[in-house]
Amino acid sequence: LQQQAQREQEISAQLLVLQQQSAAERTEFTRQHNEQLQALQRQREEHEWLTGERLDALNQELQHVQAESAVRERSSVEQLESVQREMTTLLQQQAQREQEISAQLL
Repeated sequence: LQQQAQREQEISAQLLVLQQQSAAERTEFTRQHNEQLQALQRQREEHEWLTGERLDALNQELQHVQAESAVRERSSVEQLESVQREMTTLLQQQAQREQEISAQLL
């Protein structure tokens, strides 16, 4: 009976040790899990911030390209109008010369 009581005490002591170890392991697991969650949250926030920064940079670049395109388009239109005016002037001069030549021939 005494041996059985002693054996039960040993088993109870071992069980207590196992319960304490299990509680310590659960606490450590929870701590590590929380650290991982926090790290992932920080990474997500950083990614969102970087994505926002990148979008801002791309929008600025797009606006710059659009502005340059508008300037080039205006320049092309101005050049085209200038060439058209020059051609109109040359055609008028040619028509006038043809009239003068026709008048001289008559």
